Amino acid sequence: AVQGKTTRVTPTHVRDDALIPLPRPILDVHRLVTLCMDIFMVDGLYFLYAISRNIRYSSILALSDCRMHSTVWDAIRSLRHLYRLRGFRVKRVHADPQFRPIKGRLQGRGVHMHVCTANGHVPEAERGIRTTKEKSRCLHADSPFARHPKLLKQHMILHSMVPMIALPHRDGISQTLSPQTIVTGLRHNYAKQSATRIGAYCQFPVNPEPTNTMTLRTTGGIALGPDPEVDGH
Repeated sequence: AVQGKTTRVTPTHVRDDALIPLPRPILDVHRLVTLCMDIFMVDGLYFLYAISRNIRYSSILALSDCRMHSTVWDAIRSLRHLYRLRGFRVKRVHADPQFRPIKGRLQGRGVHMHVCTANGHVPEAERGIRTTKEKSRCLHADSPFARHPKLLKQHMILHSMVPMIALPHRDGISQTLSPQTIVTGLRHNYAKQSATRIGAYCQFPVNPEPTNTMTLRTTGGIALGPDPEVDGH
């Protein structure tokens, strides 16, 4: 059985050049980034959705609540840091009126926020949220489980973003680089990161110490989606 025969696999060497360099012309023309964002909720779980105009990079961040000056502000700050690592600068933000309380804080950091009218919405964010919900419902319907823990639901939402950023966008700024590669420098590894369906039952290897015992070498678990940092799940 796999629980008894699994052996420890030597981790692959982490290459120093794993990040794909960003072409200079892209950075020169698209250095200033405009983000369109909104908050949505699924089964009591809150998420921040943001998409960058031109680059077309979609981001979904799980939120514990909707407090603007703490939870949401920290999420926006992490997005700005993500773009800054590749040389981009978030210059404008388009959002609906619920983001108005942090407009002054953003402008104090050189980010202009455009707040739409009451009962208005940002079209790019609305379309992205609709697509996210559709894809996550498909994952939910394909799941063999009758009940889904909140953690699994959360990762279904987060995983639904992957198809939107893993391939070059037809309306994006590059015909060869995906939005994910442009913003993070990482390329989606389909052989490893798409090999296991989210929600699938898997046997995950463990490394017991000492090794000369009858302790099982794997443990059962549910796959929660790919991790681009380690080329696996």
